[in-house]
Amino acid sequence: MRSILLLAAFATFSIHANAQWNLTSDNYTTGKVGIGIQFPTSKLDVRDGTIQMIPNAAHVRTTQLAGIYRF
Repeated sequence: MRSILLLAAFATFSIHANAQWNLTSDNYTTGKVGIGIQFPTSKLDVRDGTIQMIPNAAHVRTTQLAGIYRF
């Protein structure tokens, strides 16, 4: 089962608007799997009941720190 999660964690899917969906994995810490959406300037990370907008390293200076939203 864990190997299936690891395989799924490395799968990436391209969508329109120059964004990518990818499954991200926290297997080394919590074992939870989340979904990340990569945009040109940042990444939307949905994991463990939180949503984070994480700016790419090149855009950190021009992007405010992202908030963490619980749902």
